[in-house]
Amino acid sequence: MQGKYVTLWIYSRGEAARDLPWQLWRMVEDAGDWQRLLWTDPYDETRVPKFGDLTHWVGFMHGDGDPKQFLLVADNETGDIAGFIWFNRVRMKESAYGSIWMAPKYRGRPHVREAGVLGLRWAHEIMEWPTVYTITPHPDVRNFDRKIGFEDVAFVPELCGPDVWLLKHDLGSEAKSTKKGINHG
Repeated sequence: MQGKYVTLWIYSRGEAARDLPWQLWRMVEDAGDWQRLLWTDPYDETRVPKFGDLTHWVGFMHGDGDPKQFLLVADNETGDIAGFIWFNRVRMKESAYGSIWMAPKYRGRPHVREAGVLGLRWAHEIMEWPTVYTITPHPDVRNFDRKIGFEDVAFVPELCGPDVWLLKHDLGSEAKSTKKGINHG
């Protein structure tokens, strides 16, 4: 899917660059974002932290018993990977949970919003999930999610440690949020 600022590409092992999991890991590592990304995945402290190491990341992508579908977000101007979106807890033709991570240099730019909107369009139109959920302990992420059409479902105190918000985006939510003055283009 292509927008004005970004294009989404499906990541498929065996079809993408062999070192793509490492490239994504390197981006998150350089940004120091493991606590924001893997907040539900606690690790015991060790001399050299295992939390967010390459083994942890590859296990998250491919081996934790919860198959994920990744979309790469590419900057249309440079072709660089700007971030990624993933869906997990998939219930075919029913729902999935979605998340997005964008490199710091794109945050606050229209690339992030467009990636989120295109990711939801892909989920609803291509995967035919009528509902996409997301869960976050981060108020800034909750605000972003609400701007692209998610609605609060529940506040859950101390889930996996922090307080979290559960939000959902139903097929057709774009129309509702556009009426609220939110531009999805």
